[in-house]
Amino acid sequence: MLIGTARAVSKAESVVMAAGGSVLRSRLLANMGLKLTAVDIGGALTLNQLRAELARNAVSVTADRHSVYGAAQGPMTYAWPMVGADPVSPCHLPRPVRIGIIDGPIDQTNPALQGISIRSFSALNDNDLVGSTDHATGIASLIAGNGQTDLPAGLAQGADLFAVTAFAKSGGRDVARLENIAAALDWLIGARVQVVNMSLAGPENASLGEIVRIADENGMIIVAAAGNGGQAALAYPASDDRVIGVTAIDAARRLYRKANTGAGLDFAAPGVDVLVANRSGTGFRSGTSYAAAIATGIIAQQAARGVAGRAAAMTALKNSAEDLGDAGLDATFGWGLIHFGGC
Repeated sequence: MLIGTARAVSKAESVVMAAGGSVLRSRLLANMGLKLTAVDIGGALTLNQLRAELARNAVSVTADRHSVYGAAQGPMTYAWPMVGADPVSPCHLPRPVRIGIIDGPIDQTNPALQGISIRSFSALNDNDLVGSTDHATGIASLIAGNGQTDLPAGLAQGADLFAVTAFAKSGGRDVARLENIAAALDWLIGARVQVVNMSLAGPENASLGEIVRIADENGMIIVAAAGNGGQAALAYPASDDRVIGVTAIDAARRLYRKANTGAGLDFAAPGVDVLVANRSGTGFRSGTSYAAAIATGIIAQQAARGVAGRAAAMTALKNSAEDLGDAGLDATFGWGLIHFGGC
């Protein structure tokens, strides 16, 4: 995958074709001022050889594999009191906040989401098969659920949700390709979204890193799940310094048994046996995805009170977090359990 200015990527495409590769498809990320092109270098070049050839031709683009990312999923109304929120008397946002959700499609007919402001966009290609509504619907209910069912109200009631469908069916599971995520972030930047929930996890990728950098520089606060591989390294993009990485804990403040750990982790939030909306109504779910959604709702509350940008959000969150594990920042719980500051 090549990413850069339109002029630079066009030059890179010529380099690829001259080396025996082919251009598969391109898309403009107009709000970022970038072009994204998928190429097939086959047996013509290795990735490192392509990078060297681009450098030799003085072509300044980011080239990396076309990675795919999976949903980081695995009620407990214990979750709300644990972060300092009241499940019975929800705290409405004092002013609307635009929250992006990059996930699968949301089932807007679910009773927990009735009356919620949701604007949708598909980042999929024409031949993609749309993924399940189950995961995204649960994420949306934690963030902005209406509180009119047996579910607690979302932590950011009154939010304007900007939902991007980036997950497509592939090989029996739902995945988001890098180009889908790029198109999603580009659309969200254009929509002036303040906080973005990325409950997805995959390998580190320089092209996605460039897109995250631009989103961060635009003032977007990105929240991502640590991942559920049980590994001693965070999934990407949670591991990126420009992203707030969140892990999951249970009602006893124990780490979710499948959660990744490692450098770059920022906070912990409830994410084990959490009651969420799903395609059949409601159900219990576990995973760092759901912890990231809870963190997103709390960060949206901060944004509604004037906290702008990742650095300011991190300062506010660290000041109110409950330290867990080793004193201070650690690779298991980050700065600790994220807390809601109250209405």
